[in-house]
Amino acid sequence: MTDPVCGMEVNPELCKIRETYQGQEFFFCSEMCRKVFLMNPQRYLPWKPGKPDRRKPPL
Repeated sequence: MTDPVCGMEVNPELCKIRETYQGQEFFFCSEMCRKVFLMNPQRYLPWKPGKPDRRKPPL
């Protein structure tokens, strides 16, 4: 699993810092990444075709 904020690999079986948003569970490497996620969770939702990728700034 990948921390959606910083991209670090985390083991979901060992990870104690997690958050459920819209029925999906997210795992974090640190409490700081979790807090950043909670400020704007929509930014880190999985990208879908036809939906702007909010994780990357526009060019």
